Amino acid sequence: PATFAAASAAAAASAGATATCGAYDGWIEWAVRGAASPLAHWDGVFMVDVATRPEGYAFELFHAFFPLLPVLSKVVAATLLAPATAMCMLSPHTALLAAGALVTNGAFVAAALLLFRLSASVLRNEELAYYAALLFCVNPAGIFCSAIYTESVFAAASFGGMALLSGARLCASRGEYDDDDEAVSGR
Repeated sequence: PATFAAASAAAAASAGATATCGAYDGWIEWAVRGAASPLAHWDGVFMVDVATRPEGYAFELFHAFFPLLPVLSKVVAATLLAPATAMCMLSPHTALLAAGALVTNGAFVAAALLLFRLSASVLRNEELAYYAALLFCVNPAGIFCSAIYTESVFAAASFGGMALLSGARLCASRGEYDDDDEAVSGR
């Protein structure tokens, strides 16, 4: 569609890419765009737009969106997907869509694993921890963790922080010591 071509051209221009590739109409572009585009509806459109623009937040309403996801998407697109973009297999816009999907789904998996670890350390029961992580993955709101939204990144950061805090408190309650021979506290 013409709107996608315009978006690809704008993304290429904002990323400083040269126009040597021409149209991105190969089967790889089509497949990746078809798989990643449904994940970028509603707020995901704004996330990709923030990642596309060199200035980041172009309008005041964009300030509602946490900058970590667009930054991680840019990093993944510039590193992991750069060869596909350089060989004209993916447009810069589609590379950002795919990178956003990779980041959010990777963070969703990390969040589930961190929830399992947190639950196992707090509950001291791996079976209950397994079911807690499983319910986290299959709950109806899990769709927001698969889309290009910040929910999965926030969940991974939250569960990771709680797991670290829980581990520090468990060490303190057991009377374990750190390298300085001082009792480890809940720092």
